[in-house]
Amino acid sequence: MRADALVRQTLEAVLPPNVPPSFRDIVGARFVGKNAVTAGLIMVDGLPATVSLTRWAFGWSHRFTHMEGGALSFENGAWVRVDDPQYALPLTEAA
Repeated sequence: MRADALVRQTLEAVLPPNVPPSFRDIVGARFVGKNAVTAGLIMVDGLPATVSLTRWAFGWSHRFTHMEGGALSFENGAWVRVDDPQYALPLTEAA
């Protein structure tokens, strides 16, 4: 499977029924070894984001490593930017 197709499949798989993707285009998707993928996204409002996928036992997980404009939330039938510090990116993981 191509890297961009894998990104699309992974991101769409987590959406509830009738919720469109939060991105409108995938740019520069590439495999990083056999167990990771990185891709640039153009979000629904035209701002860029970066997503990383990691292979694990049951498929692929994802996390956004950069998202200009802040996090997005699906509210009242549309994607909107969330102005809440707890959703600020980049996220850091405890060691």
